[in-house]
Amino acid sequence: MKIYQKTSIIIAITFLGLIVMLYGASVSILLGGFAQVEGGQAQANAGRMANALADDIMTLDDLAFELASREDLHAFLSGESTDDTISDLDMTIYQRLGINYFLIYSYNGTLRAAQGVDFRNRSPAEVPESLLNGLSRAPGSVTADMMGLIMLPEGPLMVVARPVSNEGGTLGAIVVARHLDKTEIERLSFITSLPVEIIPYSSARTQPLLSSIFPELNSAGEPFLVRSESMEISVHAPVVTRPLTADTIGGYALVRDVSGNPAVILQAKMPRVIFAQGEASLFSFILFLLGGGCVFGFLMVVLLRKSVLSRLSFLSTRVQGIGSEKDFAARVDVHGDDEVAALATAINGMLTELEYSQLHLEDQLIESEERYRRFFHSWNDILLVHEVKQDDTPGRFIDVNDAGCERLGYDRKAILQKSIADIVKPEDTKKFSESRKAVLHNDIGQTLFEIDFITSSGEYIPMEVNAKFIDYMGKTAVLSVARDISERREIERLKMEAFKQIEKNMEQFAILNDHIRNPLQAIVGLALLHAEHEKLAEEIIAQAAIINRIVDDLDTGWIESEKIRSWLRRYYKFD
Repeated sequence: MKIYQKTSIIIAITFLGLIVMLYGASVSILLGGFAQVEGGQAQANAGRMANALADDIMTLDDLAFELASREDLHAFLSGESTDDTISDLDMTIYQRLGINYFLIYSYNGTLRAAQGVDFRNRSPAEVPESLLNGLSRAPGSVTADMMGLIMLPEGPLMVVARPVSNEGGTLGAIVVARHLDKTEIERLSFITSLPVEIIPYSSARTQPLLSSIFPELNSAGEPFLVRSESMEISVHAPVVTRPLTADTIGGYALVRDVSGNPAVILQAKMPRVIFAQGEASLFSFILFLLGGGCVFGFLMVVLLRKSVLSRLSFLSTRVQGIGSEKDFAARVDVHGDDEVAALATAINGMLTELEYSQLHLEDQLIESEERYRRFFHSWNDILLVHEVKQDDTPGRFIDVNDAGCERLGYDRKAILQKSIADIVKPEDTKKFSESRKAVLHNDIGQTLFEIDFITSSGEYIPMEVNAKFIDYMGKTAVLSVARDISERREIERLKMEAFKQIEKNMEQFAILNDHIRNPLQAIVGLALLHAEHEKLAEEIIAQAAIINRIVDDLDTGWIESEKIRSWLRRYYKFD
């Protein structure tokens, strides 16, 4: 791979790494910030829903306060008048005031008057028993100050109770209520500009999402609206937000009833405009980085290739040309004073050293070749260097010393055209092929064998060959040192003949001992027969004993000679 390719890859990898790092940081920081802002906005919107509902209840509270301040209501509760005020309000007023139920209680909690309104038909309606029961279960007396929600089987109901009092004390209380129905929900949606939904808490617990949002709020807590002693009203509605999909986020507010028990959940599903805009901005930012990175990366590669890599390429081509031509006297051009110029200067210095070394090595090579030639041709033994084919058979001669040319009867040019197969018998050629295997299994890396060389005149010369594999100018070759063993074989032949003659003489000598003893015994016997010549007989017997001892010594020598013959048979293969 070329440098500019590596450089391009490095720049691309670095740029991609930067993009990935920036993308990760952007996702973590920017999108995290957008998500935080989005969550804050969704939480604020959920709070707006709760505040809008609280505002409606406080509007009812203001209405109840106005009604509780009417003189005719005071007169009715104090017994000064039988007019209950409720009958004075027609259905249009009820609808305009947004009151579904209007109840009047005496100071002891007795219901004095009650009126329900059906807004759809604009007609009176019965006050449901569930409302009366719900008011009776509310904490404190009915005549106490109360505002918030009551859960009825018919649905959630906004309820406000205001005491009616004068200078003499508490006369009773009025209760006004309004259904938290579809109309009210649409009104809340219009006020908050949000798609408000009211979900009863009892049914919300069966939904996994909603039950997971408010798992810790199952127990009773602060009511939705609480009026302090200073008449300040505080709103208590826990708010939670959750991303529902990639495009939608949900805002939830938990509203408790007047007893502090979970009543309803206000829900609004809002588009994730901020987060989507953040993703779009991040995508545009990444595209801008990619485009800018590609442009700047391309410009960097072009400028780098033009200002640096092209000079390096030219320098490399020039150095390759010098190397292929082996012209170490040549030099590369040096331009400028940067690192590339310093490299070119260093290369010129190296070429100067190589030129000097080449001249020195050429002198050494000439001297070495001359020493090799003198050494190679000074040997009296035959030195043969031949190639080795791929099938391990010997190839042509590479070099033969003068002794080899003279002894084999060939001039140098002729013998270098021949191979081992031309100077040995065909059946002996395999000895050279087997020599490679022998060398591979030999620790000393060489093998020794005997073979007959054939001269140009057809004469057979017995040779002892010492073969060794060598590296000859990068090629596998065999150096064979062949020594003429004709004289040694002749000496061995004469030894064998001498040994055979000695063996024959020893056998004849053993027979001769027997031939001597037989006549000697006859002489001793004849001497004993002539007793009259006692002195002569004793002399004859004494001389015979001397001869017998000599023969015994000869027998002993023959036994010793048998040991010598055994040694000769063992070490000289004499038989």
